[in-house]
Amino acid sequence: MIVSETKTHNRFFADLIIVPILLIYRKCYGTRMALRLFVLFYATMTATGYFIEFVFAPLGLIPSTRNPKAIRGPKGCSKFDIVRKAARVAAHAYTSLQGGSA
Repeated sequence: MIVSETKTHNRFFADLIIVPILLIYRKCYGTRMALRLFVLFYATMTATGYFIEFVFAPLGLIPSTRNPKAIRGPKGCSKFDIVRKAARVAAHAYTSLQGGSA
């Protein structure tokens, strides 16, 4: 049980290791440094997962069940709204980079 919960925590932290960023590190600092950063990030994520498991679990701070309703956005916020807002942000960024006003 401990290992599976730790893997769950690591899944959320795994977003910190982003391949394109590691490739940029490799280009700027060399392969050796990029590998060091990867190992450092992975070790940190693993240690954090174990820390959360062994310290927070005995204190009862890790929920035993998940409530998907708590993860949803505010009432009336649909996927269309999110896409529309993202398109507005992209359009604003594009016009700002072109020197225009949005």
